[in-house]
Parts: sequence; C-alpha cells; structure tokens
Amino acid sequence: MKPYFDTDERIARLIFEAESWKGTPWGANSETKGVAVACHNLPRAIYIAVGAWPQSFERVVGDPNGTKHSRVSVMEPLLDACPHVAPAKVGLEYARPGDLIGLRIFRCTDHLGVVLTPGPLFKFIHVMMHKRVAVDELRDPTWTMRMTRIWRPIE
Repeated sequence: MKPYFDTDERIARLIFEAESWKGTPWGANSETKGVAVACHNLPRAIYIAVGAWPQSFERVVGDPNGTKHSRVSVMEPLLDACPHVAPAKVGLEYARPGDLIGLRIFRCTDHLGVVLTPGPLFKFIHVMMHKRVAVDELRDPTWTMRMTRIWRPIE
C-alpha cells in the first residue's frame, strides 16, 4: 500500500484544491464549492478533485445531529471498509499531508478534516456545523485532544 500523497506535486495539488474551498458555508450533506459543504463530504470532494479517489466514490448522506448523543461513530465503519484509505497510527507525530483525520466533537468520531501541511504547524482543512470551511492548526489542543482516527489515502 503506497500513500497517495507521497510527492510534492500531489501535496501541492491537494493544498491548491483545499484552498479553493475556504469560506464555503456548512450545509448538511452538501458538497458544492462556494455554496455549501458538510464535513464528511469536504474530504470526498477534495480527494476526487485531485485524483486520490474515483469519481464514483459514494456521496455520504446522514443526519448531522444523529451522533450528538451516540458513542458509536457512523464514519469509522464506512472509512475502515474503504479500499482507498488505510488506517494509520493516531497522534500528531504520525499525521502527514493528505491524511484524513477523524475528530470527536461530541461522544464519538463525528467530524472529518484533511491534513494539508506537516509540522510544525500541521494545518488541516475542515468545516464545522453552521460555520465556513477553514484551515486550522492541528497542533492546537482544541484539535489534538479530539483526534481519534487517521486514515491515509492509498493507491
């Protein structure tokens, strides 16, 4: 299993595509750049645009409030079964550009983001409910304390 984002060119394409999503408002189950996007469909749209995932990769639809009180993640089983990613060790020291990170906002892995740059800043892109797509620092304790999973796109 070879990581998909293993060249400077692929990482540059990832960053360029991710930057083009900045400011897009959150919208339940959406994925239209500049209009609305959900946290679970932002990575899908980015990965498809840069060629890491096929166009046929199924769009995810779900209840944005469905896991607020659940200890069972809807995202983990879906991604664990995905042939386009491989699980990676969890921790800031293991995160690499292109990695899909699972974060716990409520009680389980219920939020996704994509790592854009390596340390020391570890920038990642994501969109929170009722906010806009933003790039934040993964090393911020707000996020490192909530990191539950890492999946690495593979070819």
